[in-house]
Amino acid sequence: MSNSGGRKASTGGSRLGARLRPYTLPLVLVVALLAIWELVARTIFAGRFLVPPPESVIWGIWQNRGIYQDSVPTTVHEAAIGFVIGNVFAILFALLFLLVPFTEKLLMRFAIVSYCLPTVAIAPLLQILLNGESPKIALAAISVFFTTLIIVLTGLRSADPVSIELITVYGGNSMKAL
Repeated sequence: MSNSGGRKASTGGSRLGARLRPYTLPLVLVVALLAIWELVARTIFAGRFLVPPPESVIWGIWQNRGIYQDSVPTTVHEAAIGFVIGNVFAILFALLFLLVPFTEKLLMRFAIVSYCLPTVAIAPLLQILLNGESPKIALAAISVFFTTLIIVLTGLRSADPVSIELITVYGGNSMKAL
């Protein structure tokens, strides 16, 4: 059926198709990835136990779901606290570096070291020095600290110089400019 403009009248099915269209490519990619994984596991790595097929992995997770039900909430909790702490410290350090420039030379080295230290090297030290869930929270905080610090510094330093000069001309200090 067509309307007076010669266009087809929209139906519920075409609206549904339009809504599902953005999900088609990701769904096809996931199915293709699973098919390739299945093919590789059944042919190239068959019998070697290097790459199990997808259904073996899903079945293993299903059989051990009690472990996951207990562990996942704890891990997410510790990671979330560490994420927040690491980001807060990174933002505070970035503000300190902008407001007191000589501190950047001093403290940026520690920030770089925190980024370069392998987790495997620092985890045992944190386990000895801290107790409870604190070592895991500290690892999560260390993991996000440097990246956030660099992003915040870059963002704050990209402020329009003319706007900062205008604030200074009107009597504002560095805190006002910030």
